[in-house]
Amino acid sequence: MSDGYRHGKHVWREHWSDNAEASRGWYAELLGWELKAGDMGDFEYWMFKAGGKALGGFSTLTADQKAMGAPPHWLTYVSVDDVDACCARATDAGGKIYAPPFDLPEVGRMAVLADPAGAVFALFKGTTSDPEFNAPPPPMGDIWWAELMTNDVAASRAFYGKTFGWQTETMPMGDAEYTVFLQGADGASAGCLALPADVKAPPHWALYFVVEDADAAAVRATASGGAVVVPPQDVPSVGRFAFLADPQGAVFGVIVPDLSAQAG
Repeated sequence: MSDGYRHGKHVWREHWSDNAEASRGWYAELLGWELKAGDMGDFEYWMFKAGGKALGGFSTLTADQKAMGAPPHWLTYVSVDDVDACCARATDAGGKIYAPPFDLPEVGRMAVLADPAGAVFALFKGTTSDPEFNAPPPPMGDIWWAELMTNDVAASRAFYGKTFGWQTETMPMGDAEYTVFLQGADGASAGCLALPADVKAPPHWALYFVVEDADAAAVRATASGGAVVVPPQDVPSVGRFAFLADPQGAVFGVIVPDLSAQAG
């Protein structure tokens, strides 16, 4: 978009844990990220970059977050035209507000919400524009995809349609059905999949980061204190992926995208 905003697109992501310093070092080693200290006043914040573009940041869980039972996790931010109006639509659609709209000086306005199933996400409207995106092909460590894992796909389609204006299309994926969230002329914004019965996790937004070799990334992750949650496997016309957990337990995806399929 010419004004620098992309309503309905995932534009930032944050890692929250008990030890942000250890976490950022672990991910930088695994994914090749460049780290840079951010200017957030008394609040320590480090950004990570791939391909010269800032993708997100690392923060330490607050006492309030831990009192609410928040574990180490990844949080995704969605760009919106109006944070307050979007919060109102979300609550009308059954969502819950964890952090009502507030301003970050010289950064933008944001809020933190959960959808009716409990998956947490953030809203963001930058002061001047959205964060920049890397041009394709994606560099090592870039964000590739955001995917909602939920126990009620139909309800999620309705909620996010009302909240962001996302349209949907479905396609078969093995024995399951996969939903793609679409944002107008900008095309695919994210995906949605029913939580498998054998996955013991609450509804959540999962993030995928680009790697050169998913199998090697899994080996490096386990060797440095992480774990493999879903072993490396191929998805035709998508790529080879794995789900990993970092040493503090936050889960994320790595993927070697099938760029030939994406181009086709």
